[in-house]
Amino acid sequence: MAEPDAHPSAAESGGPLQAPALTKRSLALGLPLLLLWIVLLAFAEPHEALRDQHLLLVGGFGAIFTLFALKLFADFLPEHRRPTGAEYTFIFALLLAGIPTAAMGRLSLESAIVNHFTNKSKVEAGERALVPDFWAPNPHIGPVPRVEPPDGRCPYLELPPEEDGTPRRAPQDPPPPAEAPGRIEAARARCEAALAESRAVAEALDPSQDVLAALREIEGAAQAARDAQEALASPGVELDARQKAYLVWVAETAADLAERGPQCIRNADALRSFRKGKVAVPWGAWAKPLAYWFFTMLAFHLAIVFGLMVFRASWIERERLPFPYARLTEHALFPTPGAPQDDAKKQVSFPRPALAVAFLLGLLLCVKGLTTISETDAPSMAPSAPLLDLDLTGLNLISGVDFKLTLLPLVLLFILLFPLDLLFTTVLTFVLFYFGLKAALNTLGVSFGMSVLNYVFRYGGYVGITVSALWFNRREIRDLVRGLWSRAVRKETDALGPRELAFGFFLSFAFFVGLVFFGEGETGYPALSRAGVLVYALAMIFVFNFHHIRMRAYGGFQYFDFNAILHTGVWFNWHTFGLTHTVPMAPGSAIAVPDNVLSYQSLYQMETFGGYSQGLGSSGQILDAFALADSTKAKVRDIFKGVAIATVLALAIGMPLFLVAVHYIGYDNMPMAGAWGNYFLTTNKAYNYYVKMRPGQFTTYGVEWVLLGAGIYIVCFALRRRYARFPIEPMGMFIAAAWSSHTALGTDDCWFTWLLAWLAKSVIFRWYGVRAFQEKVMPWLVYALMGIVMGMMLYLFLSAVLLARGLAL
Repeated sequence: MAEPDAHPSAAESGGPLQAPALTKRSLALGLPLLLLWIVLLAFAEPHEALRDQHLLLVGGFGAIFTLFALKLFADFLPEHRRPTGAEYTFIFALLLAGIPTAAMGRLSLESAIVNHFTNKSKVEAGERALVPDFWAPNPHIGPVPRVEPPDGRCPYLELPPEEDGTPRRAPQDPPPPAEAPGRIEAARARCEAALAESRAVAEALDPSQDVLAALREIEGAAQAARDAQEALASPGVELDARQKAYLVWVAETAADLAERGPQCIRNADALRSFRKGKVAVPWGAWAKPLAYWFFTMLAFHLAIVFGLMVFRASWIERERLPFPYARLTEHALFPTPGAPQDDAKKQVSFPRPALAVAFLLGLLLCVKGLTTISETDAPSMAPSAPLLDLDLTGLNLISGVDFKLTLLPLVLLFILLFPLDLLFTTVLTFVLFYFGLKAALNTLGVSFGMSVLNYVFRYGGYVGITVSALWFNRREIRDLVRGLWSRAVRKETDALGPRELAFGFFLSFAFFVGLVFFGEGETGYPALSRAGVLVYALAMIFVFNFHHIRMRAYGGFQYFDFNAILHTGVWFNWHTFGLTHTVPMAPGSAIAVPDNVLSYQSLYQMETFGGYSQGLGSSGQILDAFALADSTKAKVRDIFKGVAIATVLALAIGMPLFLVAVHYIGYDNMPMAGAWGNYFLTTNKAYNYYVKMRPGQFTTYGVEWVLLGAGIYIVCFALRRRYARFPIEPMGMFIAAAWSSHTALGTDDCWFTWLLAWLAKSVIFRWYGVRAFQEKVMPWLVYALMGIVMGMMLYLFLSAVLLARGLAL
């Protein structure tokens, strides 16, 4: 059942949120801490074994521990110099927004270039990935047309009909044939001039495989123009008007591409320095991508921040959602529940020896992992290793079902902070459907893929959670739209007035949409098709981020699961907007592939952006700062300013700093290359999906399963709002379906830990009561967690020191 509210609202605790949070002291303390994290993320080179730890630190634990450490230091200062609760909240807002935003800013630069340019196997195989120039320094001039066979992109050619007989686009009327010789000669001259300039630029640079590969493309364009001129002048061959028009198109297209050559040569040299290091950053080559991604990321994050302000009062002040990260921070700052927050003597960091013991025990859990650090070898164990890891599948305790018992101390300690009804629902859903239903069906000999259950509770959750939240907050959404013309006065407890909120959201969102559409580049498809793809992709981004924000508000780790947005959206995009063709496979089956690599990479980058923003973006956690403000009586408008300041600084400082770091070390020299656990790099997935992506998830299991799941969620949300004692918390069903896709934090790995947490908390509530748990057990849990996070931070620091020493040698 739901627990009594442990954090009174502002009204219940003596007045509105009005304590100043944005002060000289909070800025003087918070900005250096934020800058320290930005530098750490720019130079971070994690090992594979630490991917979960890095995700947790970026996803909130890093900000919580930093505030805990600051509080420990401030306790040694005179009382009048210590930060107030509101000032701590402002610093918390800076860190919660700034840390993940810095990570996303780095990702925007890193993923585009790594995905398309630095994969050695692709370069050695001679494959040329094509991306818009605004994404990264592009060393490729683009696909050069040939005289033979005819290139279907030429608008003067008549293409054969589709497989079903549908005619393709009608050919355009060719230009006058008499113009062909002069136009081809002019195009050939442009190609030769561009080739000469490109060679001059290449000679002034250090020779490299990258530069030579780019130069060969320009030479290919010049050769295409020569071939067109020779074909036109071939003796004894009569060409009609369309054939001559085609040769003109080949030569002029080649000339347009060749004239990009000098800049592409410089870009190729910039990529070489990116990979090899020990050089200054070629800012000229990076200026355009840096500016593009800065404004794209800034617009996206601000749109999310403005959008979340619509739901802030509803979720924090009326629904009183738990916000476990905010509660964890509150107990780290004020470890003595029941005592006033401004009681300096009772709220020191270690008021009781038992808390010091808890902190040391948490740190002790990381010792074994710390001993595995080496200058040359990847660590063999993460700091918070499992205390129990048994695979009992071979005993066949449950027919045909994998049965593993894993006890993760960090997970156990953290989820004990979750509401009891959330723990109960998560355990019940997982045990009932994964163990019970699957075992029963296996016993009956019925084949029933678990993917269906994945659709019901996972994909159905995406839809059901979003629809429910929008419906129950329809009044706030209506006020957002009305704010465009409303002159309503801002309430004292609001972060923004109606007009500020409305204009801020719609302008930032429109700016983001425009930048994506513009930066995507020319894909070869009509603007209407591109617009349709973009609208669908933005809807996917919204749905996946929105459900994740709700999950974090009620309880749950910063799960990283970008595959969901890909699997449910990419194929649908291709198929719906006519970007695919069908390739027959075995009898009765076929696969759908995109018409060209460029169209897929454009879609992939867009939808992957949505997936990464779900797992790594600040959107999932910034409301925790406002939830903490509800307890510390911090001025909400100041907290909003802190989020905005951190967003701008994290991007403006973090993105150039990452380029400085990678050009000094060299991407090929970084042990993290390809080892960020698939959540900082897109690696080579675009090409892999282009080759082998099969028709979408809705071909094997129909949409009806998703709609069924959505209906279940909507009904449960409605019952929760109508009946206070309804025991099923819908977010628990979603967490039960959160598989360990790219982390070890999914319920399939941690179900036994969830079971123990539910049993332990039930016993404590039953025999000792809720108040005893909050006053006696909660502080111990918080300090043990801080000890584990301290171990994570030590691991990162020692790994960085050893890496730096290895590079120096």
